[in-house]
Amino acid sequence: MREAKDFYLKYNCSYFTMCMQDYSKYMEYRRIEVPDKQEKHWKCKKINMLYRQICIDKDCTLFHIMYTLAEDFWDYTQLEKLMRALEIINISNRAGDGIGIAEIILADKTPTTKGGMIYWAKEMGEYEMTEALYKYVKNILMGISRVNDREEKQIRQIKRLWIRAKNA
Repeated sequence: MREAKDFYLKYNCSYFTMCMQDYSKYMEYRRIEVPDKQEKHWKCKKINMLYRQICIDKDCTLFHIMYTLAEDFWDYTQLEKLMRALEIINISNRAGDGIGIAEIILADKTPTTKGGMIYWAKEMGEYEMTEALYKYVKNILMGISRVNDREEKQIRQIKRLWIRAKNA
């Protein structure tokens, strides 16, 4: 089971990545039939590992991975951990870093399915957290200066998402 855990964590708890990177080992992993409860426990461990690494590196790329894993839980504990990580990460001068984080916060999966940290916090009744996230995105948008055409389009989309989330 130790080998299965290491394999699962190595590929950030993603079946897709496991399959793409090492198909034969992935098939072996699937044959073991690791219980969902065990994988959930490992996923929590991975989130904690990522958080500790973010505290050291302040890398917003790790935040993306952490959010993807935490989103499966949709609970206060994981949301609060993401909020703490947001306070730590370093959004560089590259517009892409801030845009990526803003998209995570405001994620609007489909017109009928809301995702992202804003909706997560709202759904849990965490209105102070929700307001803090709105301010965080606003600060990101205000801090972006030079952008290319693709980034400008993304910023316009983020502004639309921000308004839609505010009015939801």
